[in-house]
Amino acid sequence: MERLLYELDQMGVTKVWLETRHESLNRRDTTMAAALYSQQMISKNLRVDFGRPKEEPMLWVPDAVAGAVSAARHASEVEIRLLLGDAVLEIDIDLQ
Repeated sequence: MERLLYELDQMGVTKVWLETRHESLNRRDTTMAAALYSQQMISKNLRVDFGRPKEEPMLWVPDAVAGAVSAARHASEVEIRLLLGDAVLEIDIDLQ
């Protein structure tokens, strides 16, 4: 989440909608964003809110794109990733 918000802020994004989950997970994401604001890792121009996929179908798009990228990385659906072209920026993050 930290890297995602940082990258979006650097691109000039001002509004991020996250898919709402369990209250404790939403609270964790809100706490992360607050920490990033206070550490000045992201600007106050970037607003983070939550939405429900049933009310906002555009929240499905990131899942579809992530699925296409994942399938291409595993060599099963390379054509779909090629269609996305430069519209998708892939950043590898070491989670260890």
